[in-house]
Amino acid sequence: MLLGQREDPFGLAASPLGSGAIAGSSLPLDREMTAESLGFSGPTLSSIDATASRDEAMDFVYALARIGVHLSRFAEQWILYCTTEFGFVSIGSAYTTGSSMMPQKRNPDMLELIRGRAGNLIGSLTALLSICKGLPIGYNRDLQEDKRHVFSAFDTVRDCVEMSARIVRSARFNAEAIARAGGGGQAGTSGLDRGHADATSLAEYFVRQGVPFRTAHQIVGTLVRTCDARGDGLSLGGLSIEDFAKALRDHGRSADSVGSDVYQSLGFAGVIRSYATMGHAGTGPGGYRDWLRLLGEQRTSIRSDDAANARTAGSEAAKADADGSEPESVTTGDSAGEQDLFGRDASLAQRGENDEQRGEFELAALAEHGRDAHSLTSADAVLVAAYETAARTLDDLPYTNEFEALFERVSASGVPSPAFATRRSVLRRLQNLRKASKLPRVGRASSAPPALKPEDEQALASLVVAAVGSTGQRDQLPYDERFDHLAAEFNHRAGLSLSPHDIWRVIAKLAK
Repeated sequence: MLLGQREDPFGLAASPLGSGAIAGSSLPLDREMTAESLGFSGPTLSSIDATASRDEAMDFVYALARIGVHLSRFAEQWILYCTTEFGFVSIGSAYTTGSSMMPQKRNPDMLELIRGRAGNLIGSLTALLSICKGLPIGYNRDLQEDKRHVFSAFDTVRDCVEMSARIVRSARFNAEAIARAGGGGQAGTSGLDRGHADATSLAEYFVRQGVPFRTAHQIVGTLVRTCDARGDGLSLGGLSIEDFAKALRDHGRSADSVGSDVYQSLGFAGVIRSYATMGHAGTGPGGYRDWLRLLGEQRTSIRSDDAANARTAGSEAAKADADGSEPESVTTGDSAGEQDLFGRDASLAQRGENDEQRGEFELAALAEHGRDAHSLTSADAVLVAAYETAARTLDDLPYTNEFEALFERVSASGVPSPAFATRRSVLRRLQNLRKASKLPRVGRASSAPPALKPEDEQALASLVVAAVGSTGQRDQLPYDERFDHLAAEFNHRAGLSLSPHDIWRVIAKLAK
């Protein structure tokens, strides 16, 4: 759904550039040319719709909320199966915590958090719909509030998907507990067999023998009542061939419609073995195993195509470097700098599915600082290692020599990532890692912010609010031209000559 949204010629694939503030421009702008140059399928058809609607944002957050609901249901199922009462599955200890009261208990907290965060996603969707519902046609400042909900929902889903994948990889299924719950087929009923869950499978067995389903339904109903009347938890699999034959004769059917093969359709193992329709949940051909294998083959094919395209792009770039010519336009599908569903760089996908198969550069960066190889993506691992080397707190880092050294280090790491493209993108990624509690503490700031007069601090705060809306949005400023204008304006008004670093330190202090 998300990929389809990206390719929608009337949605995200359409370029809004040239729409102006609301209704277009009187200048003869070539919107077709700019759309093509930027990689869009074409320009948006309505300038008003392009500037005033947030349809794509709502569709995107809806898709994220739907993913969250599915993950929540998965989490609830596994939480139930992890209980002592079931004991069907156990997950890695890294994804559980001890009980505050019972020493023996391990709580599946990560699954519970995934289940809980689905509520945040539904809240983001509701908030976005509410923002848009009462607006007149045209752009309104209310719409700037969409960012917090879109970005927050994306970050939440990305973390939940990654955590779910790790939990699944760590899981171990208790075959003995599942078998005990399933009973022995022809013995007394217990667990999965309780409640005659194989009754429908038995009715379909009779249908395969030529008995109309209406009659088969009545026959099985009689057999279920027979089991219940005899007591002792008797299951359908515990009945004899004569029991089945009598029920058939009582309903005017031949006893030849049942044979010893009937037991192959009974019990939970018999049920899942009997499924035959395409996409079934059983173990036979055409079921979920084939579906998963097909998905794996498609994913491998996509990766192979992307890798081939990336190599083609690299060859063109090398050719351009050699002869000074411009490289030919190459379509690469998902670019090398983009990330896959689990937050890993797409160009690194061919290195292997599992975290254990990551590149040496990432493992070296993690090992150098003693970090868990499962906790960070490839690009983030390099970025965190460089941040620790800088040895400045994040609010103390912008506009320093240490940040320049950090930027050079990640740029030269060889890790393709959009986060390494500019100083602004590097800092923004560090800020996001801090919000996700993935950025280590590196001590105190190297120096205190300069002391200013109260009126100067108030003037600086006013400039920040004018630039980004509030001091709480200060993280948008570093390495942005708005900050350059703000710094120059403040020094002019206050009659000072503070460095960009000092002005940023004061802004960070005011925001706190």
